[in-house]
Amino acid sequence: MNADTKNRLMIWAIVFLAVLNLSTLGTILFHEYKSNQSNVDELNMPEQIESDAEKFSGGYFREQLNFSDEQMDMFRGFNPRFRRDARAITIELADLRKKMLNEMAANNTDSAKIEVIADSIGILHKNLKIITFEYYSNIKNICDSTQKMKLEQLFKEFFINDVPVGFNGRGVGGRHQGDGNGGHRRGN
Repeated sequence: MNADTKNRLMIWAIVFLAVLNLSTLGTILFHEYKSNQSNVDELNMPEQIESDAEKFSGGYFREQLNFSDEQMDMFRGFNPRFRRDARAITIELADLRKKMLNEMAANNTDSAKIEVIADSIGILHKNLKIITFEYYSNIKNICDSTQKMKLEQLFKEFFINDVPVGFNGRGVGGRHQGDGNGGHRRGN
């Protein structure tokens, strides 16, 4: 090989390695950016849940059901407890879904861990439905017959779509989270 050919090969090798290094650096920076965005989304999750829960605040029910002052006083007796408990369960469900996803993505997925997580999700989902039923019953008990019909309509959307009351189904960062059973339900 002559010196001119060697120089050209060296130049092409240097260009190739430079492009490869830039591509690698770009990929690393992109994944770092996406990872940071995901962390920001996770930090904002409680605020998003609070924002979504406003739909079922006292003002919402006062407006939608035309609650009297006396009904509002009764509503304020049970509403904070439900909202606190539903929020805690919803956050815990999101955390379990994240753990399940991480386990499923692991190199050596442990099916026993997946099963334990899925069982935990099921128990929390059941608990959420029970407290939602109690909440609905409490509201229903303070309603007149016209308000009860409207209340049924308000809750129908959430039960048909499997969305817990006060939460619009967004998980971490506003994306829908899977239910851990292969499906994607809103707001478990």
